[in-house]
Amino acid sequence: MGSIFNMFGPSPIRPIEQHMRKTYLCAKQLYPFFEAVFKQQWETANTYKNKIVSIEKEADRIKRDLRLHLPTGLFLPVSRTDLLELLSAQDRIANKAEDIASLIISRQMVIPAPLSTMFMPFLNRCLDAAKQACKAINELDELLESGFRGSEVKSV
Repeated sequence: MGSIFNMFGPSPIRPIEQHMRKTYLCAKQLYPFFEAVFKQQWETANTYKNKIVSIEKEADRIKRDLRLHLPTGLFLPVSRTDLLELLSAQDRIANKAEDIASLIISRQMVIPAPLSTMFMPFLNRCLDAAKQACKAINELDELLESGFRGSEVKSV
């Protein structure tokens, strides 16, 4: 009887959701980071960069733990490959946020003022996309519970 229950592992959806929340939190730090960069407040910008790096490391720990403990049994609710691809896509968001912040701080890049009027709305739009992705990922467990049918499918 124990061997049949070993085929069902813990759901990987919760850690995927946790990882996405960390990823989004990481990306969100870019807004105050760029506000400081536009004002050339390098100490403040560096503080936000360090925060981004720290959150990205937390996301990496979740990613690593999920990869190590992802069930290999027969009864995963979705394909293991799909989950790993989703995890990699989420991870790229946090990695890009870290890369951007590190590059700007290391070079103390000054963004021309005329660009700032276009840049911040662009950044907001990018953060909106990350927020929407986070919202969609956080709906996965409800979608799973509904058996991929009903109003939950349309919502997600």
